[in-house]
Amino acid sequence: MKKKLHFKDEFKVFLIIIFACIQTAIFAQISSTPSGGNWGETTTWVGGNVPQATDNVIIAAGATVDLNVAGACNNLNVLGTFRLSTASRAFTSTGIATVAATGNINFTTTTTTANVRSFNDIVVNAGGTWNSQSLVTVTGNITNNGTFTAVTGGTFTLSGTGKSFSGSNINISSTTVAINGTYTNNSTDLKFEGTFGGTGSLTNAANSSLILAGATNSITTLVASESPNTVTYSRLGAQQVKGATYHNLIISGNNTKTIQALVTVNNNLNIATGTVLYDNGFQITGAINATLNIDGELQLGAANATTFPGSFGTTNINAGSTIHYSSTNAAGQQINHLLPLKNLRVSGASTKTISGNINLQGNLIVSAGTLNVGNFNISVSGNS
Repeated sequence: MKKKLHFKDEFKVFLIIIFACIQTAIFAQISSTPSGGNWGETTTWVGGNVPQATDNVIIAAGATVDLNVAGACNNLNVLGTFRLSTASRAFTSTGIATVAATGNINFTTTTTTANVRSFNDIVVNAGGTWNSQSLVTVTGNITNNGTFTAVTGGTFTLSGTGKSFSGSNINISSTTVAINGTYTNNSTDLKFEGTFGGTGSLTNAANSSLILAGATNSITTLVASESPNTVTYSRLGAQQVKGATYHNLIISGNNTKTIQALVTVNNNLNIATGTVLYDNGFQITGAINATLNIDGELQLGAANATTFPGSFGTTNINAGSTIHYSSTNAAGQQINHLLPLKNLRVSGASTKTISGNINLQGNLIVSAGTLNVGNFNISVSGNS
């Protein structure tokens, strides 16, 4: 005997059907034609419907779609080419923007503050290419296994909470990178080439790499103590070094890298040839098992008379390197005579004092201030 449905059961079935229809209507899937065309034209899309903000959009393999008007969608799946090359237009994707192995997103025209490209999650698959310019806002995650480049011009803003970078070779060279949310870097190669700021935080996770190549690095919070992870300051020019606790810290490029607050290194601190790490009066501290490698120059002291960071378990002062005492503190500055110094530089309007004999394997340069040797000797193998 057949079981009859009660009114309540029938009403539930009715609601399920209505909900499914609403969902289908809200999240319609719209695909481009094989040849593509302009976003705002009906002939570009199968069925003749221009995508709306709640639609899921597919740009077909081999098709090229140009953003000729302000556009919006939910999910965006790019198998062909999606580009903006002739005018500034705003675009928003509130779902997942995916670039397939055959796909290419190419936004190469400068935008204004009224024409921002806004994305939630971004996924670039192996073989896919993301190339954007100027004002971009991201509220979700960025995953790259292809080519991801955000080139110079404007601000790249990240405002999501509990979001992440994943994959490799994420290169954001926008004029400014502003993290106003909370992000974790799980990428093996995340590089910021412009000003790195914002009111949020970035955590460099274990086994990740962060390369900072901009002059200013002023994000509110940088967490770089996870083991192991590496942060590299690599600008070819003067650069700020964010005060933080690092696991591995590499100072490279050239010119002077100036510390902005206290720095602690738990594993390795490397100062490359041709580069100056200036402590700016903030004491550098190393963990007992950490290693300090100096191939370039370490400059110590400003208004505060900082000392050589002797807390590292191992210190390598290599051939061609320089230790530079530069404090202007009226109380003077002590030179560590126990170090195997190669080149010694003295500057700053104060007295620098040694408390034992020093055997220099390079040059002695006194460009300002006073060097007080007392009853001790400085033996110089190079020039003085």
